[in-house]
Amino acid sequence: MIAASAQRLRSTYFFNEISAEIESCKQLDNKYKVFRSEDDFDITPNIIRSLYESDIVICDLSGIQPNPNVMYELGVRLSLTNKPVILIKQQFEKSKDPFDIAFFHRELYNPKQPKKIIKYIIKKIKKFELGEEEFVSPIYNALQASPSIIIHFKKRSAISILKGLNSGLQGTKENIRMVLKKKGFYDQKLKNIPGKGNFIFRPRQFPGLSAYLTNYPLTELFPERITNEVDIIILNFYMKYFCSDLYWQEGYCTNSSKFIEDAQNIFDIVEILIKAIPDCERPDIMANIQENISIICKNNS
Repeated sequence: MIAASAQRLRSTYFFNEISAEIESCKQLDNKYKVFRSEDDFDITPNIIRSLYESDIVICDLSGIQPNPNVMYELGVRLSLTNKPVILIKQQFEKSKDPFDIAFFHRELYNPKQPKKIIKYIIKKIKKFELGEEEFVSPIYNALQASPSIIIHFKKRSAISILKGLNSGLQGTKENIRMVLKKKGFYDQKLKNIPGKGNFIFRPRQFPGLSAYLTNYPLTELFPERITNEVDIIILNFYMKYFCSDLYWQEGYCTNSSKFIEDAQNIFDIVEILIKAIPDCERPDIMANIQENISIICKNNS
């Protein structure tokens, strides 16, 4: 099976010329079915599967700038497999080569002379069949040789999201403390806070909380039991304090002090997670995290 991913190859005449010659070619050991990728930028699971399963992918990089869809599909293919990719490009004075794939050979062609490029493509396919030529994707090889690269980026992303969460928690706590202090209802030990105050205060949802609930950054880094427990704690915090005005409408100062306590609990848990992420593969570290989270939750239940 051969996937043709290109702007020029979508020209009915040009595509038909190439596909007909390849599918009927008796020089090749295998019989191929040629199909085109979609014009749409919607990279569906079917397209990704086809890019992976196709024996060969032909990418046409023609144009002053290569078609973004083609470049995206090429990137997907290079990330998924070492199976061959053939790059072709129309001869055009103003066209530019993308610097990030400059190390790949691109065969130039004249669309008015399709026989020449067809001959080139069939010759390349034959070499792949005979093992005379091997295609190597540097992207695929890098990912396979160093799976830790993916984990490394997941760790960096998780730390960034968790730091954003704690920054928002800290800022929101300080805002509430400031309001309570101005009203004369607050001291550092959270004592002497009357049941009702003469104000209504509701904290705004902050970006760090939204980022956590959108990405759930602990997934695939921590054991499921830890991930689920922390996710539930943070989700319950969001639902209690940010989903409705009802909690804040009565104007109780103790509501604000409870928010500060819960926010501090999450802050402490997140600090533990941030410190543990670099060594999250170690079972002993995970056991300590589970124990510390349980202690924090128990002391503040």
